[in-house]
Amino acid sequence: MYPDSVRVTGSGMYCNSGLAIPGRISAGVVAVVLVPVVVIEILIIASLRKFWSVFKSPGTSPSINTLSMIIRVLLFSIFGILALGLSLFFFFTIHHGAALNIVIAFIPVMAVFTFTSQKDLLEVWMFRKWRKKGSSAKSCICV
Repeated sequence: MYPDSVRVTGSGMYCNSGLAIPGRISAGVVAVVLVPVVVIEILIIASLRKFWSVFKSPGTSPSINTLSMIIRVLLFSIFGILALGLSLFFFFTIHHGAALNIVIAFIPVMAVFTFTSQKDLLEVWMFRKWRKKGSSAKSCICV
């Protein structure tokens, strides 16, 4: 509709519209959606903190699975907070450089790595499963 508004960005990485309204609407929608997500992530972290004494009760130590779960929750929460911060930044500013484009591209990739680092998913997706001779396949019921 406005072909004169299309231009190369300052970073030279892609073209966009010189109109600020579509970008601000997009950033605003992302921020509105991410606020409840970050709140839920904070509630999960608070719940883990509240029940940490159960994980670390006398005579037991937190298992490797528990610690890896906590690390994944913390990493994913950090990515959510970073995405919320970036969406607010893009809502209030128009111009940004190539570094922010790289950060934006980095967030979903790291979220995928965070979720796929789970042991059960790695075992399913590995091309070659390492099993000891004579061991049978483990079965589990997921709820």
